[in-house]
Amino acid sequence: MTRRQTLQGMAWAAPAIVVAKGIPAAASSASLDLDSKLGVQALDLAAVYWDSYWVGPRPAVALGLYIQNYGNESPVATGFTLTVTVPVTGDDAAWGIQGNVGLGSSDPWTLASYSRSSGVATLVLVYTGGSLSAWGGVSLSNLWFATASSLADVKNETVTATINATYSTGATSVRTTTAKVKGK
Repeated sequence: MTRRQTLQGMAWAAPAIVVAKGIPAAASSASLDLDSKLGVQALDLAAVYWDSYWVGPRPAVALGLYIQNYGNESPVATGFTLTVTVPVTGDDAAWGIQGNVGLGSSDPWTLASYSRSSGVATLVLVYTGGSLSAWGGVSLSNLWFATASSLADVKNETVTATINATYSTGATSVRTTTAKVKGK
């Protein structure tokens, strides 16, 4: 191999090396974390204790929240799960949405899991209502959990809503919101 052949080979390879070097390392990653100011998140989380909720009647903590793919630059959310933790006491393990115990037939959710342990109910729902584009959202009102017969048992305890989302770009995000249980 001559010096001239070596130099010609290097000349052909140099542009490919420069192009490859210009690609950010994150672009080749299988999963990217979405900027914390963007993406699917729970807004306006509220938790209210009712001594006689209209499903039953039974005492319950009822939640309301709006879930939105927040921001102009947010990629399309292709799916997400909602995990809610709620303080509960007593033996009644019922939960539901609106006037249903559990999920209603028209709800855009699938139950992933539900458990109660050490005074906390944990519900995991998978959203089945389709993709959410930037600023797209879904309301979840009257998500209720049966609880103790006294507001004092749960007042000012913390409720959390955590959303794990995936996006059309391959990005992911995890957003958590909290609220305190209030009386009606």
